[in-house]
Amino acid sequence: MVDKLRAKGVNNTAYVWQSTGFMSSQEQLEEWYPGDDYVDWLGVSFFHMWPKIEMFEFARKKGKPVFIAEATPTSPDLIVDPEGNKGFTKEMKLSNPQQAQMAWEEWFVPFFDAIEKNKDVVKAVHYINCHWDSHRMWFDNPTFKGIDARLHLSDEISKKWIEKTSRAPFILSSPHLYDDLYNNQ
Repeated sequence: MVDKLRAKGVNNTAYVWQSTGFMSSQEQLEEWYPGDDYVDWLGVSFFHMWPKIEMFEFARKKGKPVFIAEATPTSPDLIVDPEGNKGFTKEMKLSNPQQAQMAWEEWFVPFFDAIEKNKDVVKAVHYINCHWDSHRMWFDNPTFKGIDARLHLSDEISKKWIEKTSRAPFILSSPHLYDDLYNNQ
């Protein structure tokens, strides 16, 4: 794909190589890596298996920035991850105050901690603000089944999210946003 785009003269695009980053060892990531000539950013998913993410260390080895391209609290697939967090095994709805508190402690706090601990490589984040059960393709998926991760459903989560994302290392919208983005590459 990169070769085809470059052959067409596309030169204003950054290429992201995405891996779940937690089901793969450093050796597997290296085997699958297409090479520095094809990768500008390393993408990673931040779901319930976040403690097993290998991509941050891989990014350090490659000297590449990380884009947390998929991030949302989810349920563990207890077949794939029998030791996953036990709290979300049935459902997780941020509209439920107890589940929202559990989600904050078990997923949001580690999410922000991972960004802070890996700020040398984590340069972009995308939160999936989704009601997964409203999309047919996720009805039977054990990771997303029963999940409603829309931030606005919990005043407490919304307040904490805004508090966390309203300061460094996050870059906020401003008249000089593009200059800030360019200078923070």
